[in-house]
Amino acid sequence: MLIAISMMILVIPVMAKPPTYEITYYQTQFQWRGYNEAFGDWTAYPEGGDHTDVRLTEDVLHCWMEYTPNVWGKPRGMSHIYVNDGNDHWTLHDGKMSYRYDKLYGPYRAVNYFRGYMEFSGTPSTSTFVRGALYQWIYVMEPQNEPVDDEISGAVFCPVMKAWLVGFSVYIQDPQKPTTPHTLDFPGPLTAFPRPVPANNDNPLDL
Repeated sequence: MLIAISMMILVIPVMAKPPTYEITYYQTQFQWRGYNEAFGDWTAYPEGGDHTDVRLTEDVLHCWMEYTPNVWGKPRGMSHIYVNDGNDHWTLHDGKMSYRYDKLYGPYRAVNYFRGYMEFSGTPSTSTFVRGALYQWIYVMEPQNEPVDDEISGAVFCPVMKAWLVGFSVYIQDPQKPTTPHTLDFPGPLTAFPRPVPANNDNPLDL
């Protein structure tokens, strides 16, 4: 008797990660840094080409941030998350990065908070990019009774964050180079200065 043996082979699909790609735009940066600059000294850098590396997973846009020049001390939190609110508006929900830079900050970590948004006219891509704004706060987690280095004499201690504010930036992102350069006043004084915590507003300056 011939006995037929049937074998079933289960094919288990391997779920590949969505590809990473670039979204390019023109970016204007407004910046204050406490490196011998008084709180509120505001510098504008003209529009220049820039990009963000992203990976789209359903309604979540994963982005990666890099520093130039590179920072020290194993940066933490370089992947950030934008979440779609259902109207082509993507809000940055997870924006925090920290690192060590012993040259200026000694043994204390610098913590960068990011807030902001991106808008698209469809699935996120360079061709559908409409606008964006990104806010960056830089705090050195050093106690108030240990003043920061003389090279960052413009730093101010923030009692809310319980840390030294050493920098603040606003990045305005456009799909094409603006015909009229952006202008932006520094959002001071310290008593009225926007803070990243609690994060109840992704666009505090209504950009």
